Amino acid sequence: MLYRIPVNDLVSKGLSLGDSLRIKAVFELAQRRQVAEIQEKPKISNSRDVYNLFQHLSDHPYEQFWIVVLNKANRVTDRIMISEGGIAGTVVDPKKVFKLALEAFTCAFDPCSQSPI
Repeated sequence: MLYRIPVNDLVSKGLSLGDSLRIKAVFELAQRRQVAEIQEKPKISNSRDVYNLFQHLSDHPYEQFWIVVLNKANRVTDRIMISEGGIAGTVVDPKKVFKLALEAFTCAFDPCSQSPI
């Protein structure tokens, strides 16, 4: 859970500012690398596939709502964040969801909600 501790708290626990920033940078780079490794368009066959696609968001402190844009072969063509709220929820406007899905020329889309732990 070290990645959730703010830099100021790490400094107050005895780490130098430089060390605290390096620790936070390592976690940020690890998360970005995990996202970057998803180069191939994954196929969505079940809910586990969608969970794996958004697993990197599990430590995000605020609730988010996303759609996964799929082609005819159920391969992911895009992931679009619709809204980000607070700790208890987020507001989703269906008009915005359908507008963005249509603009992406989607054949299908999967709505996904990420909730903070």
